Amino acid sequence: SLQLDRLQIDQMEIESGGQVLTFQQLQLALSSKAGYWQLRGGQVQSPWGKVQLNARLAHQAPFVVLGDAALLDGALPLQLSGNLADLHLAGQTVQHEASLQGKLDLTLFEAFPLRSLQLNVQHLNPALWQADAPRADLSLALDARKLAGQWQGQIRLDNAASGLLDQQQLPIKHLSANLGGSDRMLQLQNLVLDMGNGGQLQGQLDWSASQPLTPQLVLHTTNLNLQGLQSTMRATRIAGQIGLKMETPLPLPVAGRLPPEHVAIKGQVTPKKKQAPPEPKQAWTLRTSLAQQGLQLNVVASL
Repeated sequence: SLQLDRLQIDQMEIESGGQVLTFQQLQLALSSKAGYWQLRGGQVQSPWGKVQLNARLAHQAPFVVLGDAALLDGALPLQLSGNLADLHLAGQTVQHEASLQGKLDLTLFEAFPLRSLQLNVQHLNPALWQADAPRADLSLALDARKLAGQWQGQIRLDNAASGLLDQQQLPIKHLSANLGGSDRMLQLQNLVLDMGNGGQLQGQLDWSASQPLTPQLVLHTTNLNLQGLQSTMRATRIAGQIGLKMETPLPLPVAGRLPPEHVAIKGQVTPKKKQAPPEPKQAWTLRTSLAQQGLQLNVVASL
């Protein structure tokens, strides 16, 4: 038998997408009993808060796992089951008036271990999580599964308290899309974005595994009204294509907060062509921010 009363690693670093993730104060106790390993009091301080783990792992294949974990400083408890080749995680919690339920299936020995994800969130108000975030009442439903190497699923987001950006609210009323693509190129297809008086947009988002922190978004619109997004803008009815691409990698959130680093998003609007002679061009610029220097959107167009 093996008895390890305490193992501690002060700090380790993992590079991901060009960013270095630091993990500190890794601690655990490990023992070997009849037929299984027992891990007790496992914990580590991660970029997303404190992670805790207690689990049993069978000595022999398929290495059955049974245990519990907690993420985000204990705010999100999880139950672990299955085995190392087919691991299941399930949890639910209520935080800042928002309820969350989720299930996650992992295949740890594959290059892209995520196999399925179901997530349901109700009454999420970003302003209760971070003081300078916009107010909203968000409901999110996500069901994603990988079948024969291809992703399938749906995502739906509804906002029962939409409003203007300059009133510290989110103008998004509804978002829906189908999930497609492979591990190397994930896609949100048939994406529909309803911003109420701000107009409606349709398009697609592409996420490449080779550039995981610089997603690309292409949207089409026939009635984009800037005044419906921010009251200080003039009323418009823009028709055309909008392309957005991250110019700098999207920093990973730390401990549930938006990162303080500046993120630049390059935007281009291609107006819909008309038969009549073009009128003199008038340039406009839309700038807005989400959280303090967290996410900035710059769109410049000539109309």
